[in-house]
Amino acid sequence: MKSAKELAVVMAANAVPVSKAAGPQASKVAAALAGQDDPPAQAAPKAKPAPAKPKAKPKSAAPAPAPAEREPMPWENEDPRILKPMTFRPDAVLSAKLEFICDNTPRTTKHGFIMAAALAAADARIAEILAGKKEPAH
Repeated sequence: MKSAKELAVVMAANAVPVSKAAGPQASKVAAALAGQDDPPAQAAPKAKPAPAKPKAKPKSAAPAPAPAEREPMPWENEDPRILKPMTFRPDAVLSAKLEFICDNTPRTTKHGFIMAAALAAADARIAEILAGKKEPAH
């Protein structure tokens, strides 16, 4: 267990008020903070400070309007670290094209290429939808 002086130093360093000290060490901590070795026999009750006056708000033109609230997009609440299973079964022609791309592009896998292309296509289509276009541009 720490001595009252050590506890006082820790509390002072962490800006913990003495009133938060619990148990029999509370008066010892208060005395240590005051620079005394022994706590006072009977401390007089402290007077309560006068309540602070509320600060006047600065006068300005009109208050700034709150930003428009919108519903979050479905993907905004998802954790990108969680992988969702999805079946992708390309035909032989597309599979051969993907294999050709991977063989001729350094550090590229079929999965990585498809993920990057799907992300780019999804972002582009979402932008079109949000802009008011109902049909995708082909």
